[in-house]
Amino acid sequence: MNWDDVKEIKHLGATIGSHCHDHFILNGNQSKELMNNQLELSKNLIKENCGNCNYFAYPNGGRLYITGDSIKSVIKNKYLLGFTAVLGEILNNTFRYILPRMGGEMDLDHFKFFLDNSYIYDFSYQKWCRQFIKLV
Repeated sequence: MNWDDVKEIKHLGATIGSHCHDHFILNGNQSKELMNNQLELSKNLIKENCGNCNYFAYPNGGRLYITGDSIKSVIKNKYLLGFTAVLGEILNNTFRYILPRMGGEMDLDHFKFFLDNSYIYDFSYQKWCRQFIKLV
């Protein structure tokens, strides 16, 4: 996609968020400086081309690809919400910088199943979240 394509999608009603500049994986093998640069550059380019950029989706987004340092970088760059690829249920105390989400590649029947049964994953997800809440 080019910026004209992204602007068209925004014009159609989509919210444009960041996913790093180069689909950079924010795991423990990356330096804090590189993480911050990826988040900052991506957000600035989106702001220049499309307006506000308040949301971030972690590349690959699984538990192994998200660290305390990556969450700190999301917070430092003033994103309002961060989205993972970890299944879970959003509750009142869910940490807003590592929100659960489901991948879009599943078919409708699987999607409905996961919606109907998301509570199955909630205990594990909420327990995982608690380790990061002290970051804020």
